[in-house]
Amino acid sequence: MLMSDNPKDPKKPIKGKDNIIIFPKIPIRRNPQSQEDEKRQEQIRVQHNKIFVQAISEEITQIVLLRMKDENFNLTAPTFLKDYKLFSEALKSMILRQVKINHPLQPRVDRSVTTKGQGKDLYSITIDYDKF
Repeated sequence: MLMSDNPKDPKKPIKGKDNIIIFPKIPIRRNPQSQEDEKRQEQIRVQHNKIFVQAISEEITQIVLLRMKDENFNLTAPTFLKDYKLFSEALKSMILRQVKINHPLQPRVDRSVTTKGQGKDLYSITIDYDKF
């Protein structure tokens, strides 16, 4: 008990002690976030992650393109552009999976790529192109 507390009536401070604030003894319960707030937060998370993934994938593909240019690859050939597009989408799909966002390429990868072993014991990764 504080020296300024009035033991007879806790709501009334002792005279001369009018700057004391009495806090409620029962905690105030706040309403949990509504489902709309949770959906909105999830939408914001997904949007931020998509922006993050786009920035990282553009940075990585820019590095790859610059290196290929230095090696005198023909960057304007139609077949190169097709392969490059698949490469960039595969990269984006891989990064999106890491932030728990789906990409249309992921089910194809899951269907056509098999691994043997796990973690440090992983010793084989195989692509079955017929299932792709």
